Amino acid sequence: MIPLLAHVQEGIYFRSADAATEYQFLNAAGEQLLGCRVEELRADPDLLLTRVHPDDRDAFESSRSEPGRAAWPIELRYRHRDGAYVTLSLREIVLRDDGRAVGVAGMFFSAEGAGQDENALRRALAREQSISDRFRRLDEMRQGFLRAISHELRTPLTAVLGYADTLRTHRDQLGSETIDKVIDRIMGNAERLRILLDDLLDIDRMSRGTLELATEPVELDQVVIRAIESQPAGTVRMASESVTVEVEPAKIERVVDNLVHNGLKHGGPGVTVWVTITQDADWALLTIEDDGVGFDDAVLERAFDAFEQGDATRTMSSPGAGLGLTYVYEIVALHGGTVDVSNAPTGGGRIVIRLPRVKQ
Repeated sequence: MIPLLAHVQEGIYFRSADAATEYQFLNAAGEQLLGCRVEELRADPDLLLTRVHPDDRDAFESSRSEPGRAAWPIELRYRHRDGAYVTLSLREIVLRDDGRAVGVAGMFFSAEGAGQDENALRRALAREQSISDRFRRLDEMRQGFLRAISHELRTPLTAVLGYADTLRTHRDQLGSETIDKVIDRIMGNAERLRILLDDLLDIDRMSRGTLELATEPVELDQVVIRAIESQPAGTVRMASESVTVEVEPAKIERVVDNLVHNGLKHGGPGVTVWVTITQDADWALLTIEDDGVGFDDAVLERAFDAFEQGDATRTMSSPGAGLGLTYVYEIVALHGGTVDVSNAPTGGGRIVIRLPRVKQ
């Protein structure tokens, strides 16, 4: 979720829901508005309260302590680091999981001059509604992610434990060929877990700007071939030109695997995925297209948001974690490329990746 929050203009924080307030996150806009960093809030949980105008503190504390609240808005005067007071409009919402409070999210912005005229008031109300909608959207995304990620982790883990127990309890009754198959299943599911965790770690590193690429000149078609060779025969077709790119092969291979897997998974029964490599004067163009059902309009609008999933995806037995296109977008951007997502005129999803060519 952090990549999504990095682009909003409002201040956003997350804190614990219990009496011992502990701040876990404060975005860059929030640090600028408050004049402090999240580390300062962790070190002194009462820092915000001490900077609230004395006449506003009682209302601030009272609102925060209301039991079972869903959300509340409040305006207060806040003393910035330079000593001057600014008016902030603040809203908090309790995040719940199966009815249990698991944290609190806060969103705030400067309300200076918001009440000077009727138009300003309308804008403030509209912004307040927008904040409420964003909170609801973030909470829906959080709950959807928790459900999906628990499923994605539990399924291979359950398989690993089941096959391992089979080896432990029935090894003497199994033939060597069966034992090899069981070991292969264990390793396959363990690899599935490793890939998911690697994706999560990569997205976290990218959000913090700490992911470094180990690039080298490679033929793009060779990277693509490695990514699709494990797919069932006949489900993926490829056509390519010879083009050299400067990339980290494993990362781009993961990008292709992600997109091809998604096309086969979400395209519908009997779907075929086409992978095409072409080039122009400056770019290598990697197009991944399927003849399935295509993308919902709502998904196209937020295709690269973390944890974004279409309505149909949420009802699938294995919905995924909603990280695929986020990962693709961030990795390609790190390589200096771009990603475009659309529906093909003949139906089905189309994703076009542009990567800088290595010119001979």
